[in-house]
Amino acid sequence: MKTPSEFPIQFPSHPVLAEQAERLGCPKSIPLSVVGHCGMRAIANHGVGVVALAERGGLDPKNLAALIENRTLKVASGYSLDYAIRVINAAVIGHSKRNRI
Repeated sequence: MKTPSEFPIQFPSHPVLAEQAERLGCPKSIPLSVVGHCGMRAIANHGVGVVALAERGGLDPKNLAALIENRTLKVASGYSLDYAIRVINAAVIGHSKRNRI
């Protein structure tokens, strides 16, 4: 099986929350390399690494933000959707800037 290059983001199933996520600029996926360094936290939080999480459909914005910030799932439950999306977008921007040639 080919390793995925993108990490999917699961939008909320509730239509109002899904619309809010879209309005706040939540991407549908991010480059897998953005969370490539988060393997230990992924295992601690979800029992599998980041590649396996990507292959299983990714994470919702709050859990993804906790993964990026190296936080527990308990912390993620207190995140607002707005905060989680800002963390995700900042991680993508930071990753892009670090990887410019």
